[in-house]
Amino acid sequence: VPTVEAHEAVLRRGIRPERTRRLGLPVDLRFRPAAPGEKARLRRELGIDVHTPTLLVSAGGEGAGNLLRQVRALAWRRHPWQVIAVCGRNERLRRRLARVHFGTPTVVLGFVDSMPDLMRAADVAIGKAGPGGIAEALATGIPLILTSYLPGQETPNVRFVVESGVGLYADKPDALREAVERLLEAQSSELDLMAKRAADIARPGAALDVARACLDLIPARRSARAQSATSQARR
Repeated sequence: VPTVEAHEAVLRRGIRPERTRRLGLPVDLRFRPAAPGEKARLRRELGIDVHTPTLLVSAGGEGAGNLLRQVRALAWRRHPWQVIAVCGRNERLRRRLARVHFGTPTVVLGFVDSMPDLMRAADVAIGKAGPGGIAEALATGIPLILTSYLPGQETPNVRFVVESGVGLYADKPDALREAVERLLEAQSSELDLMAKRAADIARPGAALDVARACLDLIPARRSARAQSATSQARR
């Protein structure tokens, strides 16, 4: 299971403790904290300022959601940050955003396979409360602002992010802008604290840990089958 909360939930449902392991949610191993100087290099490659706080706003692989309204709220007027907007496969949305002359520096991208690099270039990840996106941001060591969730299956994800102190929830464009202002306030240490908490609870090597756990099961299954076969042969 990925978290303490998930572990407690499966125990409440009657799963024996010895049959569970808390290993984290597997993500691409490319999701990791930026190395010294890497954030600046990635920003230069994107053509954005090296020193300006950077927001990564994503609409997921299919470009769904309210990305247009969110980017407008964050970039229509001049603000002390810059925006990377990832539109996924929604080419219509990408073209529409690319035509806008925003007051805040904004890079508009379509579907990308470089999300690990984009996350390392950013200071804050903004998007829906999918477990994969949350785990990727935590593995990179950056805070999140969640903007939507699927009722039921993703509701606990919002609670986990907020209660763990690694992010905020803002479901309206104005609330999103206010959340960014709160995190990036000059005298506030909240952004740094959230980034530290994200790094503390992240499990960037979860994919390897899960693979090892699966491999560890193979000898046990073989042994159990051998014992069963031996028992049947004796009957």
